[in-house]
Amino acid sequence: LTHLKELYLGQNQLTRLLPGIGNMTRLESLNLHNNLLTELTEEVGSLRKLREIDLENNHVRVLPLGILNLPILSQLN
Repeated sequence: LTHLKELYLGQNQLTRLLPGIGNMTRLESLNLHNNLLTELTEEVGSLRKLREIDLENNHVRVLPLGILNLPILSQLN
């Protein structure tokens, strides 16, 4: 899974992210829309190639500080 560039987990009623998601260092797009997430793990800050995150229709109110470490993140829904 470390070579994935896109991960689509939308509409799965997820309540938390997968453990070890920070190891997916080539991930560029993370789609988590329409789930039941209330928070993002700090591991997201390790995804340095991430360009977009879709959190639409979740319950996330606070983002982890690690998200500031994503130099090419250009889209956050």
